[in-house]
Amino acid sequence: MLGNQSLLTIPVHLAKESLIRGKKTDKKDAQWIADLFKHDLVAGSFMPPLAIRQLRDLMRYRQAAGRSARYVF
Repeated sequence: MLGNQSLLTIPVHLAKESLIRGKKTDKKDAQWIADLFKHDLVAGSFMPPLAIRQLRDLMRYRQAAGRSARYVF
């Protein structure tokens, strides 16, 4: 659809953006957030590198497995 064009994507925490006035529904929401972004009013969220995200997932899995192992009779 876009061909060889590349898009800049920035993760945004919308709970923070909901404090800003405006419509927050579907198409109007996307247009509003794009307009805010154009004027540097949207702060991007921090996303750690892939290796850190994978390590966090592993630690969460190990903790959950440890909790469930305590309840085995």
